[in-house]
Amino acid sequence: FEWWVPLLLVPATYVTIMAHVFIHNASHGNFPKALNRIVGEICGVIVLTKFTSWEIVHRRHHRHPDDPDHDPHPAERRYWPYALHTLVRVEQQLQNEYYDCHGDTPSSRRYERFRSIWSFATSITALVAWFVLLGPVLFFVVFLPASVFAGLFVIHFNWTGHNAHTKTGVIEPVNLDSGWFWFRNRMFFGIYY
Repeated sequence: FEWWVPLLLVPATYVTIMAHVFIHNASHGNFPKALNRIVGEICGVIVLTKFTSWEIVHRRHHRHPDDPDHDPHPAERRYWPYALHTLVRVEQQLQNEYYDCHGDTPSSRRYERFRSIWSFATSITALVAWFVLLGPVLFFVVFLPASVFAGLFVIHFNWTGHNAHTKTGVIEPVNLDSGWFWFRNRMFFGIYY
């Protein structure tokens, strides 16, 4: 452990947030067609998910915005319950997307159980790979906290981007570009639009 290692947390968090931004952009096809999958998969390694899973869940979110039964993260007024529900519902809605496409049968339930376990195993494998690559100090002092902070930031921008941070009024998608949001849009490629 060196004194300067914790200083890496700020740039590591920024890079991890940008990986979330780029995987989002890749899921919308914002890069040249040949690059979307490549960018999405590389960013997926950083944010500990598979690009395909991320893309399926995100497209479901756009098809069913704020629908409490179908949106992976329908907005709600309080941030921490929203963050927890987001983490739980993403996997649930990934399974529901499969059932919507292929039917809810015993065979599809078996497949989804297998896919869910396999998906969890690949995330654990990615964590182990990062641990081996970075070593214990960089992994626990930089990578893991940066992943948590970036994940909470992304959940926060989804929450505020649906106007749930306001005390009253309808919860709906909004474009935010004043005050801190203006600054963050310039730092994170217009994430609050």
